[in-house]
Amino acid sequence: LPTAFVTGPPGAPTVVTGPVVEGVVGPGATLTATTGTWTGDPTSFAYQWRRCRTMTGCVDVPGAAETSYTLTPADSGATIRVLVVARNAAGPGGVLSAPTAPAP
Repeated sequence: LPTAFVTGPPGAPTVVTGPVVEGVVGPGATLTATTGTWTGDPTSFAYQWRRCRTMTGCVDVPGAAETSYTLTPADSGATIRVLVVARNAAGPGGVLSAPTAPAP
């Protein structure tokens, strides 16, 4: 599935290969995000995990802003994505990962 890329200002990092969510989707499982690969020499990365449902779209998971995320009962039936934002002196650029399989 395609990922959504957010273009930053000129000179900001641009994604080459998007982030990947690693881990087995299951009750209480911990998922980990890779940064992907970027041009523009990023100096930092930020993360925001998102819970996605077919009928209502995706919402940010409150407090889930680290490289890993542990699934909760609220994730049941949802796919999970992570937004990775790369930043350098010129500004930020971001991209969403592909969705996981639905959480049981």
